[in-house]
Amino acid sequence: MTQRLFFLGIGGIGMSALARWFHAQGAEVSGYDRNNTALTQALQKEGIGVDHTGATTALPLSLQEDILQKRTDRWTIVWTPAVPSEFSLLGRLRQAGFTVHKRAQILGKLSENRPVLAIAGTHGKTTTSTLLAHLLHTGKIPVEAFLGGISLGEGSNLLMAGRGQDRPWMVAEADEYDRSFLTLHPTCAAITSIDADHLDIYGTHEQMLQAFGQFSTQVKAGGLLWHVDVVKPLQKAALNTQALTPEIYGELDPKSTLDVDAPVDADRIECNGDEEEKVHDGRIVYFDKVVNVVLNCADVDAPIDADRIDDNGVEEEIVHDGWIVNVDNVVLSRADVDAPVDADRIDGNGV
Repeated sequence: MTQRLFFLGIGGIGMSALARWFHAQGAEVSGYDRNNTALTQALQKEGIGVDHTGATTALPLSLQEDILQKRTDRWTIVWTPAVPSEFSLLGRLRQAGFTVHKRAQILGKLSENRPVLAIAGTHGKTTTSTLLAHLLHTGKIPVEAFLGGISLGEGSNLLMAGRGQDRPWMVAEADEYDRSFLTLHPTCAAITSIDADHLDIYGTHEQMLQAFGQFSTQVKAGGLLWHVDVVKPLQKAALNTQALTPEIYGELDPKSTLDVDAPVDADRIECNGDEEEKVHDGRIVYFDKVVNVVLNCADVDAPIDADRIDDNGVEEEIVHDGWIVNVDNVVLSRADVDAPVDADRIDGNGV
């Protein structure tokens, strides 16, 4: 790859991360973007040239010369499909003989011969990859992360905590759009969700699932992680995944029920005048608008007394052995006690 790169659509969140990475390696980097944004302004402050006109005369002088001479060995052209294929500058570069590389192809090249952690899924990629990069960084593990959003902790969509290190870990979002993630062959990868998306590209949900199946087969052995909701639909649509042995997350712990000598008494919950009682071995389960999570009971030797919850949010009392529960804000904290908790009064404001 050349040491001069021009990005068409440099203001995109994925494109700008790549531009920043190459700039940090000492390459000459510039690009075009239609929009003048806080991100393109940040790139300019970092020394990366950004043009908003799309005019050939606004290109770097050496690239203008190469276009006239049809010399294509000094510049690498990177393009995102977010820029229309009929865009005039893109057409001019192609006419000059330049090979135009998609962003995903460049990311795939950067991932070769190094350990890669990839996060795929129709939701959750940016959050999960940012958390993962933060954990590695704070754990002093060399890492370079290409994020799909601006991390508040780093103030950037690029984390460079692996400079000067030999083959640092790479964290990347494995984007299903335009089948981009098929350029990656990760060491480890997680698939967080597979809801129907980008059907303008795939045509049908099943074809999208088949692409996720292909991606799954490209992960190194022992490195695949699926959310529990991914398993059945993916194995049904992509038969090549049935031989895989991914780790599964998101399942309820089958041992999370209450272990007591006596059955759980009825819990009476009042909500908007409606009384609802639940006798459910080992679990207190939400009703109506009271709470929206499942609360697991503590391991105690005595039955749970009646729980009284006032829906007005003024005062909430819970007699719930071993747990202190904030119902309104759904905050759970385990009480470290030797005896059952009698009555914990919790303000609906969470105080």
